[in-house]
Amino acid sequence: MKGAYMKRLAKNILLTLIVPVSVTAIMLTACQIKGVPFWAPGSGFRAFIYSMMLAVFSAFALSLHMFAGRFDFSLGSVAILSAVIGGKIALAAGTNMFGMLIIFLIVGAVLGTISGLLYLLLNLPPMITSLGVALAYEGLSFAFSEGRGIQIALHPELLGGAALTPMFLILAISLIIMYALMNFTRFGFNYRAIQYGQKIAVDTGLNEKSNALVCYAICGSLVAIVGFLRLSYNGALQPQLNLSTSGTIFSAMLPLFIAALMVKVCESNIALVIGCFTATIITQGLSSIGLSAQTRSLISAFLMMFLLMYSINGQKWRDYFVNRKAKAAVQVAVA
Repeated sequence: MKGAYMKRLAKNILLTLIVPVSVTAIMLTACQIKGVPFWAPGSGFRAFIYSMMLAVFSAFALSLHMFAGRFDFSLGSVAILSAVIGGKIALAAGTNMFGMLIIFLIVGAVLGTISGLLYLLLNLPPMITSLGVALAYEGLSFAFSEGRGIQIALHPELLGGAALTPMFLILAISLIIMYALMNFTRFGFNYRAIQYGQKIAVDTGLNEKSNALVCYAICGSLVAIVGFLRLSYNGALQPQLNLSTSGTIFSAMLPLFIAALMVKVCESNIALVIGCFTATIITQGLSSIGLSAQTRSLISAFLMMFLLMYSINGQKWRDYFVNRKAKAAVQVAVA
């Protein structure tokens, strides 16, 4: 029994690592052929981890909504407004970077809760509500900062949150919390029930509205970490208008599609991190060999389209090749 479990575990680990290892090998080979380093000497590795962290927390927030049947365009605007409000509070309170992170988490949760309340009160499709919230939050971030954004570059006690050690620490703690939240809490049980059968879950007495509200609050805190990292890394953050914050959402789509390939053989939170790592490897590799941002976006779009096609038709493709191989074997045997 134990041997069978270990064998299955080893197989799942191998299947999980196939995609990131293969992609990494391809990108390193491409850089070797072009004669360029994979990342720039010095701070290149930190920039890579920073990009991956932005993708991780954006993808965590987006996935919580998407897998419950909602699509939230306001996540990027929550990140910006959390940075503006949280940064101002941190400056006024004279706290350090850890205190600033806690402030960001609280502000993000409040903003996410407000977005969730509007979704529940207005009773409109979440996509429509989130577009209005995104425009409102973008306007508020511009108004609260008087168009100047937030600056902490001259306050060293608030900087350092995007250094390697704090980023890895934030990632590890977040993974533990998300794993516990989704697997050992009432929220997680109810969330999975809604995910796999919303009507049945509601008919059996589950309160879908309260679960959705908690989900909005959690997602607000998750994207507030994105705002914290961006502000810590750059020392400043400018407000954005005209739904330009929605780019945060679309940058998290490719990691989600990659994670969907591994979720059957890997825990969902770990699969999401590996998906973000793989997507960041692709982006970094394409950038290192000199492809323009437009070309990288085009390649990412084609990858997402292929992964979507595979997720829908993958079993049919596998059955087709299995049947074709079986027919070929029969023909050879007859001959």
